[in-house]
Amino acid sequence: MRRLAARCLLLGSVVLAPSASAQNRLSGFVSDSLGVPVAFAEIRITPVAGTPRDLRSDAAGHFAITELPSGKAQMLVRRLGYHPYDGTITIGPDGADSLRLVLFVASTELAAIEVREESLGDSIAPREFWARRRTNVFARFFDKADIESKWVALPSEILRGLPGVVLSRSGRIGQIVRIRGCRPNLFVDGMRAQGAEVDELVSVSDIGAMEVYSSIAGVPPQYMNRENPCGAILFWTRRK
Repeated sequence: MRRLAARCLLLGSVVLAPSASAQNRLSGFVSDSLGVPVAFAEIRITPVAGTPRDLRSDAAGHFAITELPSGKAQMLVRRLGYHPYDGTITIGPDGADSLRLVLFVASTELAAIEVREESLGDSIAPREFWARRRTNVFARFFDKADIESKWVALPSEILRGLPGVVLSRSGRIGQIVRIRGCRPNLFVDGMRAQGAEVDELVSVSDIGAMEVYSSIAGVPPQYMNRENPCGAILFWTRRK
């Protein structure tokens, strides 16, 4: 798989004026390729004539440092899961006082996996469902017995009371489900359903198992959508 290297975009024009002490301030913003801030990235600036300075970006991806000597400097930016940026910058009147650094997600080749199905009565769910139920602490899992014990008419009602889940009346069918204020990613038997609401996808009688992720944390890589970090709901339908 072709890897993308990190890059640095220099924004703004030369606005620094040399001071008597030739000390300068540098600020910037670290994001991924989609513009999402990269929080707590490790940053090291090593002036040619000076000692290394270490800092981190804040929770919103911003950083700032003062008292840097003018001239060339080596800049290293790292964050787990991203390709590092390692390049030369110019500090002082001949450079910019504001940087935007774009880090690209480190992609890896995943080994091929064999997916098998295990059934529980007339429900159907892949082996991965049962494996995650045993090991994944970020999600809520419902099998056929769990769902039937709810005695509900709509799939959205299964989610009532889960942390971060809000139900509201829909102008079409059933209710609208939002997790922490936004629309979760929905999947039926491993296929993504775009633009639909929970109650429009399946009926309660169709559901053999469910996985509910209230945030991006813990979502399996094959169901990850970095453009929509609002969690995910996975439905596995019953055997006909």
